[in-house]
Amino acid sequence: MNAAARGRAMALLFAGTFACVETTAATLRWSSAGELVTCDPHSVTDTSGVVMTGHVYEKLVEFDRDYKLAPALATSWERVSPTVMRFQLRHGVTFHDGTPFTANDVVFSVNRIRHPNSLFKSVAVGFADPRRVDDYTVDIVTERPLPTLLNQLAILPIMSRAWAEKHKVTEPANYAAGKDHYATRNTNGTGPFRMVSYESGGKVVFAANPRWWGKRQGNVTDATYVPIKSNATRMAALMSGEVDLLTDPPIQDLERLKKVADVKLLQINEARVIFLGFDVARDELKHASVKGRNPFKDRRVREAVRLAIDTRLIEQKVMRGHARAIGSMISEGIVGYSARAAVPHLPDLARAKKLLAEAGYPDGFSVTLDCTNDRYILDEQLCTAVAGMITRIGIVTTANPKPKAIFFQRVDVANRDTSLFIFGAFPTTVDAHTILESYLHSIVKGRGDFNSAGYSNPKMDALVTASLSELDTATRNRIIEEALMLNKEEAAYIPLHQQRPSWAMRKTIDTPARLDNNLDLRFVTVK
Repeated sequence: MNAAARGRAMALLFAGTFACVETTAATLRWSSAGELVTCDPHSVTDTSGVVMTGHVYEKLVEFDRDYKLAPALATSWERVSPTVMRFQLRHGVTFHDGTPFTANDVVFSVNRIRHPNSLFKSVAVGFADPRRVDDYTVDIVTERPLPTLLNQLAILPIMSRAWAEKHKVTEPANYAAGKDHYATRNTNGTGPFRMVSYESGGKVVFAANPRWWGKRQGNVTDATYVPIKSNATRMAALMSGEVDLLTDPPIQDLERLKKVADVKLLQINEARVIFLGFDVARDELKHASVKGRNPFKDRRVREAVRLAIDTRLIEQKVMRGHARAIGSMISEGIVGYSARAAVPHLPDLARAKKLLAEAGYPDGFSVTLDCTNDRYILDEQLCTAVAGMITRIGIVTTANPKPKAIFFQRVDVANRDTSLFIFGAFPTTVDAHTILESYLHSIVKGRGDFNSAGYSNPKMDALVTASLSELDTATRNRIIEEALMLNKEEAAYIPLHQQRPSWAMRKTIDTPARLDNNLDLRFVTVK
């Protein structure tokens, strides 16, 4: 079992801005079901990719241990005008290959992530061309006043322009077209860890960057990630000591793990909200018994479905403590959170049936509910429970759980081959705009990218647009709350709950629980 620090002195003091490295060293081995698909930080969209590349590539600003914004490659910033923010960059920082970090790398990275090949380009929505002022000063220019600028920059990885030009990777790999290049298998960041090796579909090995400008709050100097898809095999690896930490232990094994002497559980209030969505765009509902009409276009039918669902019962009986019922698309800890909007709805079967009759469906109809069986916590069980609850009011609902690869194709905005679905969303920028812009705005260029419902409301669009340019915090929060309350009024999407996943680890390991449910090696201590 890997646990104790290996005891070698690491008090190496570097010149300039380099910090003192910790006096003890430790190795961590961790696992989950996900695997690293690409090392190109501007082409990753999956959780595993974001976590792995995040240890290597840094941002101008970052989310710290408590998930608050903090300086990173930029030491300070000031608003020069409503559309220009000036950043002072950290001196003495080098990439892992020894290349100095300068404003040229920031300008290059912002432009690279905006390239059509980038699967991460939504991070830079609203950005215009950045400007180098001098080697350590850069202006980030936006098309309009952008209150979310810092939050967006906190997830925008900075790459070396010189390295990219040397290896002919100035454009992101066209991952969607199955094309790789040097950056999909190799890395070169400024971050606290270097990627020592990467086996496609297999393990990833990290080592501490001794020239890193910052100071790790933990003591991990070497780390290995091993993807293990099988729940049973992953559990066996933890029990045998082959790995020290699982970020996705099987729910059915958590009670068993509580009884293991040298293992502990860490529960996380992840900011991901699970919700129900309808096809409200088609004139005829595709996967339903109704012909020539789409019942879900009628707000009364959507409201009836909401009144059929008992989110408190789901929280207690289905999710078994691994979720918290919520009435909002935004959870606590996210900028724009509204306690008023977050109050869960209460079920009312009698009123639901009455609304159905008023809408012209006294005998109900049948429909298919699409969902995953391998993506969210107890997702298949949730799907079955929701289908059963909706069926009680006369809408005979058949659960259709599928692996995430199939499900995501069905609910893709360009395809939208679904009538009723359960989805989950985490606001990556820790700001409500991620949800408002991607899910609640009409599908137009740059917006509505995940609006699988096809929902469109001019009033909602106006609120979303206003929230994206209002710089006064109090005014902006009121706009966001109005948008969240409009979603409730319209029953456009029906929030079900906020996930509360658990990690399983050796009792010798200490790590914070973070909103994104992601592991950050900087904060891990192995005793």
